[in-house]
Amino acid sequence: METISVPAPNGVRFDAGAALHTEKCLIQEFLSVGTNGFGIPFQPPRSASYFFQTQL
Repeated sequence: METISVPAPNGVRFDAGAALHTEKCLIQEFLSVGTNGFGIPFQPPRSASYFFQTQL
C-alpha cells in the first residue's frame, strides 16, 4: 500500500479523463473546509469509468 501525505482539500480529484483506477490505497487526513473536502470527488464533464479495488 502506498502512503502519500499532501495537505489539500481533497484526497484525489478527478475532473477530466476517460477512467480513474484506484487500487490498494488509503485516502485520509485531507483538509476539509466546511463541506468542501472529499476523499475522491469524481466529477468528469463527460462519461467516464471509475474502478476501485481495495484489500487492506
